[in-house]
Amino acid sequence: MKPQRTLWLAAAALIALAACNNEKEDNGKETKTSFLDVNVTFKHVRVSPAEGQKLTVSLYTSDVAGKEVAALTAARTESVTLTAAQASAGLRVTFDNLDRSAGHLYVFAYVDIDADSQVSDGDLASWLGGTPEDVAEGKATPTDVNGEYAVNLKVDALIGEGEFIVPDGFVADFDKNLYTIVTVGPHFWTGENLRTTHFQDGTEITVLMAGDNIGEYSTPAVVNAYPNDEALSAKMGYYYNWYAASEKNPCPEGWRIPSDDDWLDAERYIAPRATDLGVDHTDAPQKNAFRGASENAAVPFKTAEMDFGGDNSTGLNFYPAGIYDAAVAKGYDADTKICVIWTTDSYPSLETNAVRRFFQHNQAGIGRGTDKKNRGQSLRCIKDNPDYVKKTPLKAPELTVEGTVVSWAAVEGASAYMVSVNGEEEIAVTATSFDVASVKEAQAEDKTYTVTVYATGDETLYTPSPVASANVTITGVGGDEKQYVKDYDGNEYEIVTIGTQTWMREHLRTTRFQDGTAISKLEGDAFKAATDAAYVNPFSEEDVKTFGYLYNWYAATEKNPCPSGYHVPSDDEFLILERYISGNESLDADKSQADFASNVYREADSGLGTAMKTSDYSFGGADDSAFNAMPAGTYSNALSKDFSASTKICVLWTTTPFEAKEANAMRRMFQHNQKGSGRGSAAKVAGQSIRCVKDSE
Repeated sequence: MKPQRTLWLAAAALIALAACNNEKEDNGKETKTSFLDVNVTFKHVRVSPAEGQKLTVSLYTSDVAGKEVAALTAARTESVTLTAAQASAGLRVTFDNLDRSAGHLYVFAYVDIDADSQVSDGDLASWLGGTPEDVAEGKATPTDVNGEYAVNLKVDALIGEGEFIVPDGFVADFDKNLYTIVTVGPHFWTGENLRTTHFQDGTEITVLMAGDNIGEYSTPAVVNAYPNDEALSAKMGYYYNWYAASEKNPCPEGWRIPSDDDWLDAERYIAPRATDLGVDHTDAPQKNAFRGASENAAVPFKTAEMDFGGDNSTGLNFYPAGIYDAAVAKGYDADTKICVIWTTDSYPSLETNAVRRFFQHNQAGIGRGTDKKNRGQSLRCIKDNPDYVKKTPLKAPELTVEGTVVSWAAVEGASAYMVSVNGEEEIAVTATSFDVASVKEAQAEDKTYTVTVYATGDETLYTPSPVASANVTITGVGGDEKQYVKDYDGNEYEIVTIGTQTWMREHLRTTRFQDGTAISKLEGDAFKAATDAAYVNPFSEEDVKTFGYLYNWYAATEKNPCPSGYHVPSDDEFLILERYISGNESLDADKSQADFASNVYREADSGLGTAMKTSDYSFGGADDSAFNAMPAGTYSNALSKDFSASTKICVLWTTTPFEAKEANAMRRMFQHNQKGSGRGSAAKVAGQSIRCVKDSE
């Protein structure tokens, strides 16, 4: 329902309308005169009207059921020569001063496709309430609109076509829109978003105009946000509130809107090794949670077009249609592209909300959560696949470690095991053990590796097992003794020589500059507002030893916070390091600082970021360079994306200001799922990590 104020205004308008529509003749008798708006749109799977063709809308007051149109006499007729815009988007035809005293009113419209000035085979035509053939044969009775002042008429029947035939591989909704049929495990899915304006039984869903606020409705409502672009509208589909998804069935006959459980079935089929998908709709989070990211669960669902990050290997082809309130939010042309699809499940603990699915351009996982029922989101339809045979999931291997060898008992049904070391390329083995020393050589120091193993089998009978993991340490063979430097507070930091430079292998955690001056300790909004040197400690006492403190840029530049003989590196000094590790001496040589206003990841192919990141905390590194970047995250008025987050980052200040924006300075960024090293800028007030490099001799 609309809000009370809207209902009151509507009631007032109807009272005024009634006053206008009941006029008196000269003899004092009342006669019913009024208007009727006929909102005409065109929809046929093969035939569309064209610019210059004539649309004729006729009104009939006598009984029309069981009669050919040619045998009837129209009470009123309006004709329009269509413009290109009208042929595409439709138009409104108004009958003014309409006499309703006959008691019946039926609406018929046709487009004279063959230009013979009569209703004939090959023309597009429809009664409001039936096709011309069905009405003539008595199979349908047109809708009597004598009590209406506005009606929506879709001209969607081709005279002489006979029965509408749905091509093989497609399914059609009530409005004769065609959808491809896609098989995803236990269900058939429509390969496009729904775009009907009727429920399966023919009941019309309230149709809104682009720009109307769907949030005012608590009854079924639908809007086409792209009425002037048929191709884009077909890709994005229409936008429905949840009531349209659940009050009745808007899907093609034999199909239904998927429930949360149906979605879980599809997700488990696509990403059988994902362990975070959920149980049933009762455990759906209220806020969006992305699941299955470790298995790239979202990628097969999403289109590869529009930079949406998918490969469409399922054929479901989800486009970034966004969300509709009074307009489309975060659609295909937004920086943050999203696709949101209703399920039929109301959210158990919040009556105003319902469960949905959510895809985002920069997320490898599938979002599961809730939204308000009166928002406009996309719909898909499914039906059960009777030929589907449910596969048995294999059990996860139980790992044991002895020396450098990982072993496990044979898994029933398994024919091979996929092994990965530190997230590197998987190795298929048929044995029930794996020696890490066969792929990793001993180094000077002890080195610990994370080994993951899962079982695979006959794909017609089994799904791969969940992943099991274990740590294996290869004992170091000795080498140079570790060296350390101390800051003013007495904290020790291991150092390492990389090329021509010597770097600290740990993040800074001092509270004083090199000369003993204290750095202010702040947190929350006070830290965010500081324009003098400040640090924040969002970690436990134990974690600080690993992740250090986070500092604003003023702490990196106001004075020197590094141990004696060391300093905070400039942007150019970081480039020297990156060029050495990547082997690319011309890295960024053709770039200016202006090219890095936003974070840009470079040298992904050479694995520059991987070489600089730690292999711990699922940060995706190999630490081949011994730089040992740790995912300490960033801080404004709270810690963001730290080592415990799903998106882990390490951000390091340089001393170099960003020339194009005085409030920013240059930085480096490493992310858990990025193989390159990020170069960009950030606000000087942000809290980030600091590494120190040795002064030039």
